[in-house]
Amino acid sequence: MHDDDVKGERVEGTAQERDTQGVSRAKWVALFVLLLLQVIDFVSTRLALARPGVVELNPWVRANRLWDVKLYAFCLVCLLVWYGKGRTWHLWALCGIYGLIVGSNLILAGLRP
Repeated sequence: MHDDDVKGERVEGTAQERDTQGVSRAKWVALFVLLLLQVIDFVSTRLALARPGVVELNPWVRANRLWDVKLYAFCLVCLLVWYGKGRTWHLWALCGIYGLIVGSNLILAGLRP
């Protein structure tokens, strides 16, 4: 796309092109990575908790079921993507945090990332 899209709104170049109203392609990619990490986190948490002596450190997960917490996290991530005002780096920082959590879970489960 060029400087103006169909509605006459300014677009900040190819990295910030809008696929849907208010959400850039970079945000869609970050959303996909975050959702993939959510699924891997769910599986790796279940694997880690199956080992004797491993305790869930997240108090929100301890107070609720893992599946419920993952559903809430999914909704929060979607809201962050939709209303994030162009701040894609927040999403990538969240991807990094989830990557560390998944790595920790895999180590606790006896697997090497």
